[in-house]
Amino acid sequence: MWGDICGYVWGKTDQRIPIPITNEKQRQTYYGALDYPTRKMIVKEYPLLL
Repeated sequence: MWGDICGYVWGKTDQRIPIPITNEKQRQTYYGALDYPTRKMIVKEYPLLL
C-alpha cells in the first residue's frame, strides 16, 4: 500500500517517536482482514493518535 503513515523508525523501544505529517486530510483510516475459513471481512478504524 502506498501513501500510508505506518512504518518503522529507529529509536528506543520504550519511547514513542512523533513524526510530523504535512497535508493531513480530515478523514478516518480503516484497516481490514479477510478471515478465509469463514469468508468474513473484518474492518476496524485505525486509532487516531492526537
